[in-house]
Amino acid sequence: MTGTEKLRRDLLVIYRAALERVDGHACVRCHLEAHPPGGAVALVAVGKAACAMTLGALEILGAGVADALVITARDTLEQGFGGFRRLSPSVLPQVAFL
Repeated sequence: MTGTEKLRRDLLVIYRAALERVDGHACVRCHLEAHPPGGAVALVAVGKAACAMTLGALEILGAGVADALVITARDTLEQGFGGFRRLSPSVLPQVAFL
């Protein structure tokens, strides 16, 4: 293995580790495993990682989630949200000002 190949391999290992460290799904799941909330939970997730964070929370909390609001861009919607109600963009301005 050349020096360049070793450097490339090492950089890929560091890059993958960094991506794993900021994965919304894994971060929320690990946090909730270490610090489980008591009682019913109202879940709110906003942003590009909202779906991943929600799925991580649902893995740990399951039926403990009494209600949830997930706000994300349409192109970031992940698999696993088939049973959730989606609001059309025309409804969102009305909801935002309630």
